[in-house]
Amino acid sequence: EGAEYRKYMSTYAKILLMGREYAITSRPNPLVGTGRCGWTDPPLHGPPRKGGYRECHVPREAHVYVSADYDTIEICSLAQQHLDWGLGSSLRDRIAAGIDLHVDLAADVYGIPYDDLLARVSQGDDEAIRMRSTCKAGNFGFMGMMGPKACVDAYGIETFDPDGDFDAAVAEAARVRGIWHAKTPEMQDYFDVILAALDGTGSATAITATGRQRLCDRPAQMANVYFQSRTADGAKLGIWNLSRAAYTDPESPVYGIRPWLLLHDEVLAEVPISLVQTAAPAMAEVLRAAMAEITPDVPIGIAPNLMRRWYKKASTVRIDGVYLPWEPWKR
Repeated sequence: EGAEYRKYMSTYAKILLMGREYAITSRPNPLVGTGRCGWTDPPLHGPPRKGGYRECHVPREAHVYVSADYDTIEICSLAQQHLDWGLGSSLRDRIAAGIDLHVDLAADVYGIPYDDLLARVSQGDDEAIRMRSTCKAGNFGFMGMMGPKACVDAYGIETFDPDGDFDAAVAEAARVRGIWHAKTPEMQDYFDVILAALDGTGSATAITATGRQRLCDRPAQMANVYFQSRTADGAKLGIWNLSRAAYTDPESPVYGIRPWLLLHDEVLAEVPISLVQTAAPAMAEVLRAAMAEITPDVPIGIAPNLMRRWYKKASTVRIDGVYLPWEPWKR
């Protein structure tokens, strides 16, 4: 832990100290291998989970932050890829029905009716939330061809076994993976396409939804690139359209806001309080419409979250039609 925090101090502390007097900037890399963008000095694409780094960022006076985070967007992109390849998509059907995919998997894994488990999660039941988190890790890990051990390594032992037993965590991950495969039979067809493309030479070129090409030499790399790149392209189109409207279109409801970060599938902007009730939902709609151009057959969920600081856990708060800032304490 000490080494982790020393790294945070050397990477971020000077930047934050400078930010007390000057605007903080970051160097963008518009295109990395996955199709996403990257940031350096500071690396805003991977802000520390611990230590309160994000919370050090506050908007200027008379402004709030608005974030808009696509809902399970890489799974939506995967469902679109299934449809593009003619595999059918049970994922798309469940998304269109408004089903929480992580709760849906957890209901089968733990033998609890979906509606009961969803209600417990909504009420803040810790055990239900843990079950959902376990299956969320499974949903995102297994679709990229992770095995049980790799999923435990990536998401942590406690994600799959609260007691911290590694062998038990791997066994639980394997159990979740079996149920996940049964619920999503088109995934085996998807993996078969990937494996067939790599058979023989050991490498193949993946052509993304927008025509970019990436040479892949590992099954997991190729399995990931299709949904990662589609998500990245839709998010980039979204921040491009949002920025054009914010800076060049006085008739747009988002004119006057300042988009300042694209964090994979989330966009953050600084918004004047006087504009936020119209600008916040309009911002989410601009981003939704852009992603829908890249993923046209799967419903796209996105909603604005207001914050007085940059919080990772922020969610939408709307009371009597009025958007309010999310806070880390209960109201």
